[in-house]
Amino acid sequence: MITLEQIAKKLNLTDLTKKNSNTNINSVYTSDLLSDILANAPEKSLIITVQAHINTVAVAWTKKSPAIIICNNISITEEIKTACIEYDIELFSTPLCQYETSGLIYQMLN
Repeated sequence: MITLEQIAKKLNLTDLTKKNSNTNINSVYTSDLLSDILANAPEKSLIITVQAHINTVAVAWTKKSPAIIICNNISITEEIKTACIEYDIELFSTPLCQYETSGLIYQMLN
């Protein structure tokens, strides 16, 4: 088992909500289709996506996700950051693509 803090350090993620969580991560789900995340992501999954808009936060909250990682250095608005803080969801960004981000986390989990 790994923590969100360990993932953030290993992948050198930019922490946009500054929570420094020791939340345990047991599952990860990568998708750009929010409907796919709603239908298929296990609850409490770390979400990896390039969808940097407010609906992503709503989906993460619905799935009880502890965090969202936005890939490819996609621009993230203050509205998204504020919503994540309000709903207690950590928000990170990375210059890595979804494939690399997912692969590195997969290695950490296995």
